[in-house]
Amino acid sequence: VDGRPAGRRSWTVPLVLAGLVVAGIALRLAADRSLWLDEATTWYQSRLPFEVMLENLRSTDVHPPLHHALVWASVRALGEDELALRLPSLVAGAALIPMLFVAGRAMYDRRTGLIAAALGTIAPIIVWYSQEARMYALLMVLAVVAVWALHRAVESTRARYWAVYAIAAAALVWTHYFAILLVLVLQGALAVVVWRRRGWGSRRALIGGAIAATVGIAVLVAPLAPFAIDQFMANEAAGKGFNQPSRAGGNVDNEISLYAALTNGIWALWGYHSNQTMEQLAALWPLLMLFALLLLGRGSSRATYLLLAAATVPALLLTGLAVAHPFLFELRYNLAAVPLLVLLGARAIASWPPERWMQWALGGAVAATLAAGVADQQLNGRNPRVYDFEGALAEISRRAGPKDLVLYDPETLNNVFAYYRPELRKRMLGSGPDGKEVARARRVFLLSSFRDDPRNVEATRGAVSELEDDRRLVGRFERAQVRVWMVA
Repeated sequence: VDGRPAGRRSWTVPLVLAGLVVAGIALRLAADRSLWLDEATTWYQSRLPFEVMLENLRSTDVHPPLHHALVWASVRALGEDELALRLPSLVAGAALIPMLFVAGRAMYDRRTGLIAAALGTIAPIIVWYSQEARMYALLMVLAVVAVWALHRAVESTRARYWAVYAIAAAALVWTHYFAILLVLVLQGALAVVVWRRRGWGSRRALIGGAIAATVGIAVLVAPLAPFAIDQFMANEAAGKGFNQPSRAGGNVDNEISLYAALTNGIWALWGYHSNQTMEQLAALWPLLMLFALLLLGRGSSRATYLLLAAATVPALLLTGLAVAHPFLFELRYNLAAVPLLVLLGARAIASWPPERWMQWALGGAVAATLAAGVADQQLNGRNPRVYDFEGALAEISRRAGPKDLVLYDPETLNNVFAYYRPELRKRMLGSGPDGKEVARARRVFLLSSFRDDPRNVEATRGAVSELEDDRRLVGRFERAQVRVWMVA
């Protein structure tokens, strides 16, 4: 593209970007998976009046309110179907594609930007979280905006870039609390640049912009502090702290280990897959180490150092926190690094091979692996991150009568029931119903999920055994990550 005449280039690049955005939106809309627990929680919270939603977040949740506010507005405008719930993530995921181009062009060149946009269109993990009614797609696009704006502010010292950087950095914290680690790294990088800048005139302009941006971030984040403190106190009082439910995507048991690190790296590159596929991909770790050594061995610009720091240092800091809280050693809490790694990968493709045909070959090979990854992630029924609650509840509804009862485990499935099948008679296993209610039921359906947790397996095994004391098992069926028993 860089070698074409300016007239053709000015039309070609927007057309290519438009095509990538359209393809990216189509790919993200192609998924047909039901809401999972966190998304069902998002739905429940979005139905509340705005002030009540904020109070619910303050007293029961651990996330800042920015994404929830966007979903709340989307639901009010478009209804409560899955598309409306996921629309903010879809928009953020689609916006990330041209934003990768803008950042790649500004930090390197036009070719790097186009390659980054192409990779961002099909990168499996970016596609996945652009399809989920949670805050992670917004987190990724804001991370790219913040890094790009900081780079442009340092290079030009123009006020508009300092303003964009301050707004994006503050929005990151309003989106996810762990994003403060990225903001601190960016602020540290800014301090290093100020320290090393030569010439008082140039340094003075840089210092002025840095101070203004830092004050702007502090002012924008300050109103969130009381909200975050209230959340922390409420969760501590409930005995939960800021722990989050595990959602396994492979054989990782929320612990810090080489395999867990490799698994998180594979997720970041190629998305979520079946346990068997993950084991095969994990065997490629020597190639990943070779890639890292090759990256370190190349001459790097200030933009590369900024991207490397922004992608790796927050992950290392979070790993330190994970020593005390192992649940943090999971890709979801480092997702801001993924589009930054895409930019680094795009730069490698655009600059490492000495010949143009080699660049095309390398780019094509990388794109092919990402396309294979996203296809397997979306279509493989053994993907342990796909939960077909919608299909399981539809089958129960088809079979169940008004006198039948559904028991379910774990407790957090209550919002899933309320979204898909509120008409079913249901009780959480262990907290109700009493023996008389079970005895009055014509048939009992027992739904179990998250069976990677031994406690859930043991609870449902005991419940099935107890039910079979007075009844007989007449049926059983499974959907993705969901198992249902029927006794009469």
